[in-house]
Amino acid sequence: AGLLIGTRLGLASYLRAVPLIVLKGALFGVALFLMSSSLSATWPLWAPAVLLGLALFALDEAVHSPVVISLSLLLVGMIPTCLDLLKLIPLSELQERGWCFQPSQRTATAVWYLEVADAYRSALFRIDWMVILEIMPAMVGIAASASLLMLMDLKAVELLTEREFSLDKELRSIG
Repeated sequence: AGLLIGTRLGLASYLRAVPLIVLKGALFGVALFLMSSSLSATWPLWAPAVLLGLALFALDEAVHSPVVISLSLLLVGMIPTCLDLLKLIPLSELQERGWCFQPSQRTATAVWYLEVADAYRSALFRIDWMVILEIMPAMVGIAASASLLMLMDLKAVELLTEREFSLDKELRSIG
Protein backbone atom coordinates (compact mmCIF):
# COMPACT_ATOMS: atom_id res chain seq x y z
CA ALA A 1 0.00 0.00 0.00
CA GLY A 2 2.86 2.34 0.83
CA LEU A 3 4.44 1.76 -2.57
CA LEU A 4 1.19 2.52 -4.35
CA ILE A 5 0.75 5.77 -2.41
CA GLY A 6 4.38 6.68 -3.14
CA THR A 7 3.92 6.17 -6.86
CA ARG A 8 0.70 8.18 -6.87
CA LEU A 9 2.56 11.07 -5.24
CA GLY A 10 5.44 10.76 -7.74
CA LEU A 11 8.04 9.78 -5.15
CA ALA A 12 9.46 6.86 -7.16
CA SER A 13 11.92 9.11 -8.97
CA TYR A 14 13.64 9.82 -5.63
CA LEU A 15 14.30 6.10 -5.05
CA ARG A 16 17.05 6.18 -7.66
CA ALA A 17 19.04 8.42 -5.31
CA VAL A 18 19.13 5.73 -2.62
CA PRO A 19 22.34 3.69 -2.94
CA LEU A 20 22.07 -0.09 -3.03
CA ILE A 21 24.18 -0.43 0.12
CA VAL A 22 21.66 1.69 2.05
CA LEU A 23 18.83 -0.59 0.92
CA LYS A 24 20.84 -3.62 2.01
CA GLY A 25 21.50 -2.05 5.41
CA ALA A 26 17.82 -1.26 5.86
CA LEU A 27 16.95 -4.82 4.90
CA PHE A 28 19.44 -6.12 7.47
CA GLY A 29 17.81 -3.92 10.12
CA VAL A 30 14.39 -5.31 9.23
CA ALA A 31 15.80 -8.85 9.48
CA LEU A 32 17.18 -8.12 12.96
CA PHE A 33 13.81 -6.70 13.99
CA LEU A 34 11.99 -9.78 12.71
CA MET A 35 14.36 -12.14 14.47
CA SER A 36 14.03 -10.32 17.79
CA SER A 37 10.25 -10.16 17.59
CA SER A 38 9.88 -13.81 16.60
CA LEU A 39 11.70 -15.08 19.68
CA SER A 40 8.70 -14.45 21.88
CA ALA A 41 6.46 -16.76 23.85
CA THR A 42 4.60 -17.85 20.73
CA TRP A 43 7.42 -19.95 19.25
CA PRO A 44 5.97 -23.31 20.40
CA LEU A 45 2.90 -22.57 18.29
CA TRP A 46 4.70 -22.00 15.01
CA ALA A 47 7.86 -24.09 15.51
CA PRO A 48 6.29 -27.42 14.37
CA ALA A 49 5.07 -25.83 11.13
CA VAL A 50 8.48 -24.25 10.45
CA LEU A 51 10.27 -27.53 11.16
CA LEU A 52 7.88 -29.45 8.91
CA GLY A 53 8.38 -26.88 6.15
CA LEU A 54 12.17 -27.10 6.46
CA ALA A 55 12.04 -30.90 6.42
CA LEU A 56 9.84 -30.92 3.31
CA PHE A 57 12.11 -28.38 1.63
CA ALA A 58 15.21 -30.47 2.41
CA LEU A 59 13.47 -33.62 1.19
CA ASP A 60 12.39 -31.92 -2.03
CA GLU A 61 15.89 -30.58 -2.65
CA ALA A 62 17.34 -34.05 -2.05
CA VAL A 63 15.01 -36.19 -4.17
CA HIS A 64 13.17 -33.85 -6.59
CA SER A 65 10.20 -36.23 -6.71
CA PRO A 66 6.57 -35.06 -6.39
CA VAL A 67 5.59 -38.63 -5.48
CA VAL A 68 7.92 -38.67 -2.47
CA ILE A 69 6.66 -35.26 -1.31
CA SER A 70 3.04 -36.41 -1.68
CA LEU A 71 3.73 -39.58 0.29
CA SER A 72 5.51 -37.61 3.02
CA LEU A 73 2.53 -35.26 3.33
CA LEU A 74 0.27 -38.30 3.57
CA LEU A 75 2.47 -39.67 6.35
CA VAL A 76 2.31 -36.34 8.19
CA GLY A 77 -1.48 -36.53 7.98
CA MET A 78 -1.39 -39.98 9.55
CA ILE A 79 0.64 -38.89 12.60
CA PRO A 80 -2.38 -38.08 14.82
CA THR A 81 -3.95 -41.48 14.15
CA CYS A 82 -0.64 -43.23 14.84
CA LEU A 83 -0.19 -41.34 18.10
CA ASP A 84 -3.68 -42.42 19.12
CA LEU A 85 -3.16 -46.07 18.11
CA LEU A 86 0.16 -46.25 19.96
CA LYS A 87 -1.58 -44.81 23.04
CA LEU A 88 0.90 -41.92 23.22
CA ILE A 89 -1.60 -39.07 22.91
CA PRO A 90 -5.33 -39.68 22.58
CA LEU A 91 -7.00 -38.22 19.50
CA SER A 92 -9.52 -36.44 21.72
CA GLU A 93 -6.71 -34.53 23.42
CA LEU A 94 -5.26 -33.52 20.03
CA GLN A 95 -8.73 -32.33 19.00
CA GLU A 96 -9.13 -30.30 22.21
CA ARG A 97 -5.77 -28.62 21.67
CA GLY A 98 -6.68 -27.73 18.10
CA TRP A 99 -4.19 -30.01 16.33
CA CYS A 100 -7.00 -32.01 14.68
CA PHE A 101 -10.56 -31.32 13.56
CA GLN A 102 -13.41 -32.19 15.89
CA PRO A 103 -15.51 -35.23 14.92
CA SER A 104 -18.18 -34.51 12.35
CA GLN A 105 -21.70 -33.75 13.56
CA ARG A 106 -23.16 -34.15 10.09
CA THR A 107 -24.60 -37.20 8.42
CA ALA A 108 -22.69 -39.25 5.86
CA THR A 109 -24.73 -37.71 3.03
CA ALA A 110 -23.64 -34.14 3.83
CA VAL A 111 -21.47 -32.40 1.26
CA TRP A 112 -17.82 -31.81 2.08
CA TYR A 113 -17.81 -28.03 1.66
CA LEU A 114 -20.34 -27.59 4.48
CA GLU A 115 -17.92 -29.40 6.78
CA VAL A 116 -15.09 -27.12 5.69
CA ALA A 117 -17.28 -24.01 6.13
CA ASP A 118 -18.17 -25.16 9.65
CA ALA A 119 -14.50 -25.67 10.46
CA TYR A 120 -13.64 -22.13 9.37
CA ARG A 121 -16.64 -20.68 11.16
CA SER A 122 -15.74 -22.39 14.44
CA ALA A 123 -12.05 -21.45 14.05
CA LEU A 124 -12.87 -17.73 13.99
CA PHE A 125 -14.03 -17.88 17.59
CA ARG A 126 -10.91 -19.74 18.72
CA ILE A 127 -8.44 -17.20 17.35
CA ASP A 128 -6.39 -15.49 20.02
CA TRP A 129 -6.53 -11.94 18.68
CA MET A 130 -3.91 -10.77 21.18
CA VAL A 131 -1.40 -13.10 19.52
CA ILE A 132 -2.35 -11.58 16.15
CA LEU A 133 -1.73 -8.11 17.56
CA GLU A 134 1.53 -9.31 19.09
CA ILE A 135 2.90 -10.48 15.75
CA MET A 136 1.62 -7.46 13.82
CA PRO A 137 4.99 -5.65 14.05
CA ALA A 138 6.64 -8.71 12.50
CA MET A 139 4.09 -8.68 9.68
CA VAL A 140 4.84 -5.01 9.03
CA GLY A 141 8.53 -5.90 9.01
CA ILE A 142 7.93 -8.65 6.46
CA ALA A 143 6.05 -6.20 4.24
CA ALA A 144 8.88 -3.66 4.60
CA SER A 145 11.52 -6.26 3.76
CA ALA A 146 9.53 -7.38 0.70
CA SER A 147 9.39 -3.77 -0.46
CA LEU A 148 13.12 -3.31 0.07
CA LEU A 149 13.89 -6.55 -1.76
CA MET A 150 11.73 -5.46 -4.66
CA LEU A 151 13.59 -2.15 -4.87
CA MET A 152 16.94 -3.96 -4.76
CA ASP A 153 15.79 -6.25 -7.57
CA LEU A 154 14.74 -3.28 -9.69
CA LYS A 155 18.10 -1.60 -9.12
CA ALA A 156 19.93 -4.84 -9.93
CA VAL A 157 18.00 -5.24 -13.20
CA GLU A 158 18.86 -1.66 -14.11
CA LEU A 159 22.55 -2.33 -13.45
CA LEU A 160 22.55 -5.59 -15.43
CA THR A 161 20.67 -4.24 -18.44
CA GLU A 162 22.41 -0.85 -18.32
CA ARG A 163 19.04 0.84 -18.84
CA GLU A 164 16.96 3.03 -16.62
CA PHE A 165 13.41 1.88 -15.98
CA SER A 166 10.47 4.04 -15.12
CA LEU A 167 10.20 3.29 -11.42
CA ASP A 168 6.74 4.83 -11.33
CA LYS A 169 5.54 2.27 -13.88
CA GLU A 170 7.35 -0.64 -12.25
CA LEU A 171 6.11 0.15 -8.75
CA ARG A 172 2.57 0.63 -10.02
CA SER A 173 2.65 -2.76 -11.75
CA ILE A 174 3.91 -4.47 -8.59
CA GLY A 175 1.17 -2.90 -6.54
